[in-house]
Amino acid sequence: MIIIRNNLIPFRGYSAVTIWPFVFVRRGAWYSRNTDRHERIHGRQQIEMLLVGIVLAAVLAVAGCGWWSLWALPVFYLWYGVEYLIRLCITRDHDRAYRSISFEQEAFAHQFDETYLQCRRWFAWLRYVFKA
Repeated sequence: MIIIRNNLIPFRGYSAVTIWPFVFVRRGAWYSRNTDRHERIHGRQQIEMLLVGIVLAAVLAVAGCGWWSLWALPVFYLWYGVEYLIRLCITRDHDRAYRSISFEQEAFAHQFDETYLQCRRWFAWLRYVFKA
């Protein structure tokens, strides 16, 4: 993954964000091995969801949706946003909603495990979808 240090991305209050294949790190933020592992987990999640988006876009294109089918490609970000909004409605708290997103739960749960990415199963984040 390509690390880009800058002052714009991510928003203030966050040290890093992955938009595969890039990791944007806020200039001056401490970027530790654990943070790197957390972001690499997000990178894997985004690759998985990109593959889902490609299949979905292909199916929609064959079904006659034309260029509209390209909206299926960023399915990771759509899922992330919808799940955040649902959890925000439930918790009524930004931090709790953010931490309870399934993608974040997996990344936070395994950011200290140095071997996790070697043994991680595909779509491992799905086991966190219905956890609080």
